[in-house]
Amino acid sequence: MNAYSSLKAGNARLRRDKRELAEQLELALAANQRLSVGNARLRTALNEARAVSVLPRRSSPR
Repeated sequence: MNAYSSLKAGNARLRRDKRELAEQLELALAANQRLSVGNARLRTALNEARAVSVLPRRSSPR
């Protein structure tokens, strides 16, 4: 394999790797966004639950 062929093959590999990494980054960003939205919903639910008065537990006979 001559230098030109080697460079051409390396360039093709780098392009594939770049495309794969871009796809993985897109998936990671989407997952992060989904987790952020879910976290916000859970925090809201937690804050709403904290606003509810807690009734004392009845002691059970032993």
